[in-house]
Amino acid sequence: MVLGGTHGTCISAAESIVASGFKVPTEVGRAGKGVYFWAHGKQHTDVAKKLAIGWHECARRAGTYNKYLNQDCAVLWAEIPVHRDAFLDFNAPELEDALSFLVAKAREGGKENEPIDSQLLHRVHEYVIQAAEKEHGCAIDVIRARVAPPKMAFIEKIYVGNPNCYVVRNGFDRIKLVHTEHV
Repeated sequence: MVLGGTHGTCISAAESIVASGFKVPTEVGRAGKGVYFWAHGKQHTDVAKKLAIGWHECARRAGTYNKYLNQDCAVLWAEIPVHRDAFLDFNAPELEDALSFLVAKAREGGKENEPIDSQLLHRVHEYVIQAAEKEHGCAIDVIRARVAPPKMAFIEKIYVGNPNCYVVRNGFDRIKLVHTEHV
């Protein structure tokens, strides 16, 4: 199957990605280590574009692009091929239930009202991914998960919950860049 997604970054980083491809990230995101793309269908690309722009803005404000010459926004449009056995959908009801159970179990003895620690979420996601890899007998290359949208002034509250993203963990060389847009 082929998934569609957008990736927001600065123009200098986008030029490097176009020239050399995506690199294994050093930082771990909420749903684990990988390159994050905002998921889109063929007819709903406007939201994915806004999310990519919002991601760039948050990263720019955080100083992520300080080492780059051109820090203006670029949106990379990509096609992500993945075999069904190497795809894990955290939105599937049985996986949502498993994640909720494991997070609750890991938080036992803690305070219910405290926000969930991002490292705890990462460990729970990794545990489920490793179990799926063992069950499938192959590496999980791409995950679909819901993650919090970037904090943006201009995005409409159109979501029921958090938007979907694809986290590419393996096979960066198979990502096909379809279009690069300077915003």
